[in-house]
Amino acid sequence: MEHQEKIERQLEQLSEEKRRLEMSYASGILFSSETEMKALMEKAIDTVMKELDADAGFIVLVNETGISDTVFTRNVDLNAEPDAREVSTTVIRTTIAQSKPTQLEIQP
Repeated sequence: MEHQEKIERQLEQLSEEKRRLEMSYASGILFSSETEMKALMEKAIDTVMKELDADAGFIVLVNETGISDTVFTRNVDLNAEPDAREVSTTVIRTTIAQSKPTQLEIQP
């Protein structure tokens, strides 16, 4: 019985991952119709924050050398909040190094 429960949990995890990948793919198709980068990034932040049920978020665009070019934020003022800037810098470095999105949960 324990083995079956483990398999069912794994199946649920795979189903959730599939749903998120499908959402990302659908968002990519939606975004391809946007021509203005700012509008595209705002839509991306809104979509990802909604999907992750996040209160705040940011998207960083990096150049070909891996250095951040542009930061788009939602509900975060990196200049007014030094702690947010420090956390975001660490998250950016980790994300670039791993070449995959990073989700951070901050407990109040």
